[in-house]
Amino acid sequence: MYRKLVKENQEELLQKFNLRVDEVGRLYTVINLPPQADTYGPKDGPRITASLLKNWLSRLDEFLISKSIKELTAVETMQEIDESNYLLIIRFKFLNMARIATISSFITAFVVGVTVIATIVIALIKLFF
Repeated sequence: MYRKLVKENQEELLQKFNLRVDEVGRLYTVINLPPQADTYGPKDGPRITASLLKNWLSRLDEFLISKSIKELTAVETMQEIDESNYLLIIRFKFLNMARIATISSFITAFVVGVTVIATIVIALIKLFF
């Protein structure tokens, strides 16, 4: 259902919020804040930046709610790239790709380990019998 809703609204997400969809279905964009936030100095700059981000995210939330996508999403990353640019990645709430990648790596390492041990055991059996 998540993929279907995202696909149906993909054009509008791109046009209104510059949100793109990657190969695993995550929505991502770089939020470019106006440089005016830096002109207020070190005391007020961070507060202005936070206010601009909150406003952008509020508009996005309203859109996602109107399209019945909001309850299916979670913010995976909100990372500062520099003073006025932020990377935002939104994922399907019930499928954490980072966790799946970790589990997949563990399973791969386990299978490789078992294969190596089995190869050694077979070589020893052939050597002594």
